[in-house]
Amino acid sequence: MAKITMKDIADNLGLSINAVSLALNDKKGVSEETRLRVLEAAQTQGYLDTKYNYSRIFGSYHICVLIRDEYSRDAEFYGEILHSIIKEARKCGYDALVQYFDDENPAIPDYITARRVSGIIILGKISTPNVDALRAFNLHIVVIDHSPRSCKMNCILTDNISGGFMAANYLIHSGCTEIGFVGDLSYALSVKERYYGFLEALTQGNIITSEQPDIYVQKYSLMNRVESYNEKLTEVLNQMLSRMKDLPQAYFCYNDQTAFALMHVLQEKGIRIPGEISIIGFDNTTWAERVSPQLTTISVNRELMGQKAVRRIIRLIKEEDQEIEHTVLGVELVVRHSVKTS
Repeated sequence: MAKITMKDIADNLGLSINAVSLALNDKKGVSEETRLRVLEAAQTQGYLDTKYNYSRIFGSYHICVLIRDEYSRDAEFYGEILHSIIKEARKCGYDALVQYFDDENPAIPDYITARRVSGIIILGKISTPNVDALRAFNLHIVVIDHSPRSCKMNCILTDNISGGFMAANYLIHSGCTEIGFVGDLSYALSVKERYYGFLEALTQGNIITSEQPDIYVQKYSLMNRVESYNEKLTEVLNQMLSRMKDLPQAYFCYNDQTAFALMHVLQEKGIRIPGEISIIGFDNTTWAERVSPQLTTISVNRELMGQKAVRRIIRLIKEEDQEIEHTVLGVELVVRHSVKTS
């Protein structure tokens, strides 16, 4: 098989050999867009495989984005963050190489093992062993919507506790005293934080005492196996609701997808929303305005999360000596029609 040459790359892209050479050698004289096109073509066509110097230059213009397989089904939340990452990276002269992974059976992408990226952005939850495996490559890492407990890492997070407080507090001020939490606390730190905010609002509103929240929570909440990536979520919710003696006046769901599923199950049972039960979600996805009734929810700035992650990883790449930072982005309550007002 004939070796790929600069002329082959130039011909395929409709460029001069000189332009290809400038791009591969990281020299001035070509635009950042052209440089990325050349580097990507060189990588795809196998030109970099035996060219260590060019491979290093390829890596200096690329960031690897890792996202769990199941999140590929969430075009609303993680899809929007991913789109923002790709857009911001391009704007800053970098290309984002997206890799999905199975957290139970992970495989380190070739881009990372071959050092053909200069940084890694992890989108969402990842297990501690997998974080440790990635850290062994000594590449800069930024995590979005998750904070690994095994080590200090740069993270872009949502103010989940404040969001949980806002949601429960709004329900209380709407006249609700019986409020259930919907979400599996074992699934992710963000779920726990929203739950903590929920409990804080109930305590401050004198709905529960800080010493004994368990009885109240167990009576009204839906928590075991309740996470939006469970393909049997509506079945699980239906079974749990059927076993409850008394339904609460309202539910705070840890995210919008879970809220949509709960609304569907309740409506199938003939329960009116918000007439009989109020529902509030978290994330403010686009479907929140399309369901009936429209969902009251907590808004998360997903575009800004992606932008912040890219800007942070580029600062780490360029300046090296940076302190570990946790950037926490604020949230807002978006009032629609799924909560009954007194």
